[in-house]
Amino acid sequence: MSPVVLVVVVALVGGATAAGDFVFGYGSLINDASRQRTCPGSTIAYPARLSGYRRAWRYAAENMTAVGVYPADRKSSVHGVVFRVNPGHLPALDHRERHYARVRVKHGDLVTIGLDRDVVGERDRVWLYVLVEGHFPKCDRPIRQGYVDVIMQGCLGTLGVRFAREFVIQTEDWDGCWVNDRDDRTNRRVPIDKATLQLVDMILSDTIPRQFANRLNHIASY
Repeated sequence: MSPVVLVVVVALVGGATAAGDFVFGYGSLINDASRQRTCPGSTIAYPARLSGYRRAWRYAAENMTAVGVYPADRKSSVHGVVFRVNPGHLPALDHRERHYARVRVKHGDLVTIGLDRDVVGERDRVWLYVLVEGHFPKCDRPIRQGYVDVIMQGCLGTLGVRFAREFVIQTEDWDGCWVNDRDDRTNRRVPIDKATLQLVDMILSDTIPRQFANRLNHIASY
């Protein structure tokens, strides 16, 4: 098996083939509605675990901090979903994740969850978007609850509460600046019903009570 190949996003690596390219999503790509916006017509996303990486709130976007993954020891792992992409999806994903780097991961590092068959074949390629630079979430680029909600809705729709709780446990840096922006309609990404939002808050408050209690209802303008 070839070593991990680092591919800077601005330099696309070949074209995708309908039968051979998969992507491991660990943040908003877990959410079907969010994923379909970039990869319309993409097939089912399967729950999976990727070894050798950790997830953290460390990607500095324009007005927020998003999750990213970085290489770690073999005992570390993150849960997410793996899904097949067609020839047009990789360029679209490269644009969406343009400030990350796309890497190819080893087949032995990826295990699907709850399935009795292999989804990814030995000859298939599996891609992952990783952090290029780290950034601790501060209030000029906070963790935004609207973004958290999108990920948690995706987790709940994948394998329920346990999967959503695993996302919270496996993600570092919840101590960073975190703001509840649910009332800001300009930040709405996908529709989420009130019952789901209440469940998300229950999971967060039960799993990381101290950090959840410190979540801000607003922040000063920057």
